[in-house]
Amino acid sequence: MDQREAPLVAALAAYRERGLLPFHTPGHKGGRAAPPPLDTLWGPGLWQMDLTEVPGLDDLHAPRGAIKRAQELAARAFGAEESFFLVNGSSAGIMAMLGAVCNPGDEIIVPRNCHRSVTAGLILSGAVPVYLPPPVLPSFGIPLGIRARDVEEALEKHPRAKAVLVVTPSYYGICSDLAPIASAAHSRDIPLLVDGAHGPHLGFHPALPAGALAAGADLVVHSTHKVLTSLTQSSLLHRQGRRIDRERLAHMLRLVQTSSPSYLLMASLDACRRQLALEGRMLLDRLLALAREVRERIGTLPGLAVLGPEDLCRDFALDPTRLTVNVQGAGFGGPEAAAFLREQGVQPEMADPANVVFILTVGDDAATAEGLVGALAALAAARKPGRGSRKVPEALPLPPLRLPPREAVFAPRERVPLARARNRIAGEEIVPYPPGIPLLNPGEEITPEVIEAFAELRAAGVEFQGLADPAGAEIAVLKL
Repeated sequence: MDQREAPLVAALAAYRERGLLPFHTPGHKGGRAAPPPLDTLWGPGLWQMDLTEVPGLDDLHAPRGAIKRAQELAARAFGAEESFFLVNGSSAGIMAMLGAVCNPGDEIIVPRNCHRSVTAGLILSGAVPVYLPPPVLPSFGIPLGIRARDVEEALEKHPRAKAVLVVTPSYYGICSDLAPIASAAHSRDIPLLVDGAHGPHLGFHPALPAGALAAGADLVVHSTHKVLTSLTQSSLLHRQGRRIDRERLAHMLRLVQTSSPSYLLMASLDACRRQLALEGRMLLDRLLALAREVRERIGTLPGLAVLGPEDLCRDFALDPTRLTVNVQGAGFGGPEAAAFLREQGVQPEMADPANVVFILTVGDDAATAEGLVGALAALAAARKPGRGSRKVPEALPLPPLRLPPREAVFAPRERVPLARARNRIAGEEIVPYPPGIPLLNPGEEITPEVIEAFAELRAAGVEFQGLADPAGAEIAVLKL
């Protein structure tokens, strides 16, 4: 296969050249009725490429032409047997993965620090999670990954589990050693599913940790928009091996993906794959050199500490393009530091109570690196010695699971003050966002530790999703 091709991009360009009068969706008719001010902000080219499933442009849900070819090229580039375009984000791919391997009541081994989309997949599939608490790195107060021995112990206790799901890399760039985890799952003839949303670039450079597909994963989701160059909300789902029912997977994708997929998103996936296949090594060479320089410079700033591979044990590796900077030594909490950096003209990816996280990508260069280091230098200079940082939880609590998430979501509920919800069963989730790792899932017991952690995180400036009451004064609990 010729990775110089971009078949869907070419099909869109050819269709535009035909100049057909559009009497079909979308209603803006190629930009003729584009609403101001977007008509001038976006320009005519974007509107003309916002098309639908007309002859010549193929159909995402029954691909036979340009989309089929583009997905085949993606599979070859990433080392999969088959790849699927995702236009509802990686969340749709994760939900489809769970639905493809689990029936209602089936157990699945899942890390407790998984994204909220895993909870959604558990609700839709009816699967029952067996949560693994990840170890915590005390110096940064962040979760690590899942180890093979954790998985093996869980499978010994739950021999009927239908799959293992691992999140790697994490939001902090921490990568689990997947090969022995895959061996543990495959020895019981069950698949390994990987939420690799933050790792589509892994496997394209020898200085980066190994990619999930090369390590033996059966299904992998990649958010190409997070660290590569496709448009936001576009992602890929990869399949390999005999443990996945391909027809069921395709059916699940039809359930969770829109019937009106965006050709802008799909064309960006096609072009991103082409760029990575043809120029990825060169682009990543430059990015890794830039990351090394930035890390070295941040390491000289007083009061700041950047997460490095030396901070991790041998079970884990680090994506060096992800910068986790602990700011407590400078007397700041993470959200407070993020606000300071915005005043300096820098927008981080996220902040937790102790750290600020930055993503370096192939779109960065010496100028953006200088801007980042300069803003962090200003933060370090604003340091107030002796100023105590807020107390933050060293590890999120692991509340007992009292009901499967699906049962909890559909059970009768009532709203009570959070302070009086102790020992009740949650009917909704509490999710610090970003990174989207639930503090509490539906079906879990609302323990005193959960209530305390919620209060501490709010005091540290962390934002939340999931609660119907934005103030967090009330929570839905089950009527049991």
